Amino acid sequence: MSDKLFETAVEYSAGIHFILLSNSRPVEDEIPDLCGRLYKRHLAIALPGQALWVDLRPAFEKPVGDINSLTCFSVPLGYHADLVRG
Repeated sequence: MSDKLFETAVEYSAGIHFILLSNSRPVEDEIPDLCGRLYKRHLAIALPGQALWVDLRPAFEKPVGDINSLTCFSVPLGYHADLVRG
């Protein structure tokens, strides 16, 4: 892992937005798989106009199904990881 932070914002489907954060590598190639697996979680947690913010830093070595409420929560669209660095 590095000190570099990879933040990827994507609209997976109409109105379904994700912000994926990793410090191990960029995740662009994994977006279809990650977002597909987290789609139901987005529907359960995020309200209209919100994105599902997924912190993959502590959870990346775990199966996506093990990502929990500590690593996945809803945020307003336009939210950036810069707000949580530190």
